[in-house]
Amino acid sequence: MSNLFLLDIETDYDKYHAVLRLFDNNNVLLVINEVCLSDADGFYWQGLFDTCRHVENYANNRRVDWQSEPLSAEQLLAEIGEFLGKKVLGSEILQHLYVDENEISQRTVLIRLLDTKSDVLAAAFARIPWDLASPTQQDEPLYQKNRVVRAITKDDSLQTKQVALSLTNREPLRVLLVFAQADTSPLLNFRLEREHLLTFFHDKILPKQLVQVDVLTYAVRRVGRMI
Repeated sequence: MSNLFLLDIETDYDKYHAVLRLFDNNNVLLVINEVCLSDADGFYWQGLFDTCRHVENYANNRRVDWQSEPLSAEQLLAEIGEFLGKKVLGSEILQHLYVDENEISQRTVLIRLLDTKSDVLAAAFARIPWDLASPTQQDEPLYQKNRVVRAITKDDSLQTKQVALSLTNREPLRVLLVFAQADTSPLLNFRLEREHLLTFFHDKILPKQLVQVDVLTYAVRRVGRMI
């Protein structure tokens, strides 16, 4: 099974409709899922498009029924994560991203959207915290299963080129990792991603090259580590 997936999202603001197409790393189409944004599910769409505010407004206030206890922030995230997995991604797409038959240590999902500057609905889909998706509220979300999700517009270039580094003897390779989050952006798991990246440097690069890694989180907190 592929460890890289491409998820193309085509949105239609006038019809409040979106088409999700999942491809593998060879650009082979795997699954198509169509989604209509209905008023009946407005509460959950609000949670996906503005997760931070949703949690702030409803944590310890929302009840499933009048007899139940108010939902905690964690339960609210699990609730919208289930909606994201079942209704937005759909069971077939989620199964490709979730199930790990070959025990791949990490799986990357690259979400490609239209120009978010001119398409309001595409911009809203870009704010969705896709790594919260899960089959049910009792299951682990994608980020806890070592899934890395990134969203880009189709105008973003994915081309890369190799650059030769000239380092003196025993000079470390210096790497800066920056994790930034605006007030209205979805919740991010900085600590988990940071530890995965540090493990990668330690296991794959350190045996051949000294590495110095600095981490900036929220652009104010600096964590330096020499490995």
